[in-house]
Amino acid sequence: MDERIVGLLEDIRDNVAYIGEKIAGRTVDDYLMELDLRFIVERALIIIGEALAKIRDRDEATIRRIPDYKPAIGLRNILVHAYKDVDDRQIWETVIEFLPLMGLAVERILAEQDSEERDA
Repeated sequence: MDERIVGLLEDIRDNVAYIGEKIAGRTVDDYLMELDLRFIVERALIIIGEALAKIRDRDEATIRRIPDYKPAIGLRNILVHAYKDVDDRQIWETVIEFLPLMGLAVERILAEQDSEERDA
C-alpha cells in the first residue's frame, strides 16, 4: 500500500481516537452546551473527511473497506462550506454511532498493512 494512503489512514485513526477521548463520559447535552467541544469534534471530522476524500481519489480498493465514507466526506463538506446548516445533534449521533465502526475498519486495514510489511 502506498505510504500516502497509510498516512491518511493513520490520520483517520488518530482523529477518531481523539474524538473518542474528548467525548468520553459526555452527553449530547454537554456537547450542545460546550462550544469548545463542538469545535474540537468538528475540526477532527473535517480532517477525517478530507483524508477519506484523498483515499477515495487514490485507492478505490481501500476506500471501499471503510464503512460510511461517503456520508463522512459529505459531512466534511457541510462543516467547511455550509457550517450554518450544521445540526449539532446529528453530529453527536454520527460520532456515537458511526465513527467507532469507521475507526475499527481503519484499525483493521492498518493492522493488515503492518502484518504484510513484517512478512515482506
